[in-house]
Amino acid sequence: MNRRIKYVYTDEDWAKQVRIENMVFLVISPVYLPLVAIYYIGEGALFLAEGIAAGVRALVKRFFFRKNRREEQL
Repeated sequence: MNRRIKYVYTDEDWAKQVRIENMVFLVISPVYLPLVAIYYIGEGALFLAEGIAAGVRALVKRFFFRKNRREEQL
């Protein structure tokens, strides 16, 4: 039989935990925020690259495979 351990916090303990977490987040934010910024820049670059690739595919189909569009499909 497994026993479950339930932690019970008083308001004072909870406030202390939140205060400590906020201090830790404040200390690590100079490292965390640039990493998040790099991540979002990378996501934006990936989105842009996929858009450019779709545009290039469309242009290649339009200019080099023009005749293929006019053939009847059976």
